[in-house]
Amino acid sequence: MAHLGPNGLAAIPDTHTDAAVDPSSAALRMTYYVLATRARHELHLAYEGETEPPLLAQIGSGDLVRG
Repeated sequence: MAHLGPNGLAAIPDTHTDAAVDPSSAALRMTYYVLATRARHELHLAYEGETEPPLLAQIGSGDLVRG
C-alpha cells in the first residue's frame, strides 16, 4: 500500500505484485488513481525485476521519469 510521508512525498512500493492483474482493470486503475492523487509533490513507484509492470509500462516518458 502507499506510504504518504511528510512534505507531500508519496511512494507506492511493490507495483510488480499487480502484474498479474489486467492493466485495463477499472478496479486497478482506480486504486492507483486514489493512491497517486494523495501525493502533493512527488510520487515514487517501485517494483522488482528486469521489466516494468504492465500498468507502469503504459505511462509515457514525458509523464514518468525512469531511472
